[in-house]
Amino acid sequence: LRGMDANKGLWKLPKGKNWKDTTQWEKYGVKKGFQLENILTISEDHKGRYWVGRTATGLALYDPSRDTFYNWLIKDNPKMGGVMSSSVDFKRNLWLGTTNGLKYLKMPDQLDGAFRMDSNLKTVGKQILGTSTVTVCKVYADTLLVIGNSKGVFLLDLGMYYANPSKTFIRSFTENTGNFLGKVNQNSIWEDDD
Repeated sequence: LRGMDANKGLWKLPKGKNWKDTTQWEKYGVKKGFQLENILTISEDHKGRYWVGRTATGLALYDPSRDTFYNWLIKDNPKMGGVMSSSVDFKRNLWLGTTNGLKYLKMPDQLDGAFRMDSNLKTVGKQILGTSTVTVCKVYADTLLVIGNSKGVFLLDLGMYYANPSKTFIRSFTENTGNFLGKVNQNSIWEDDD
């Protein structure tokens, strides 16, 4: 998968095709309803749909079964925030690193253009993470969500979150905790096998 700029949308390379030959990529863009201009993050859910985001414009979903994009734009929902990072967890729910902090979406059974994203997104960990841009939001080892923003790196135990969402346990690695791992300002994180 590849997110393209200049309204080119989402590109997918079928198995066995040459990635260097752009004519072999399947392209899903403006003609399919894409409105984000470009893509900074891509996550595939359990139904084979692609969630894509951009900080300046919002969130979109490409549903291959309907061959169309659904868009939730900042201009229509300013509180939603732009999307910088995303990940799908073991319960098949979506986590978003946004310009307004960490957001969570319990995956609905039915989803189409009428779906109200603004009323279904939940802010998580605001008291610890604040509302700064979450540039990293990545599920690790199935039950751990790695979160990064300008304050530092954080770990959210997803098992504990689902057991009691009102008492979210987030481990902080910030200057204030004395366990500073650095600040995060891009939508990636390195993982070491050792």
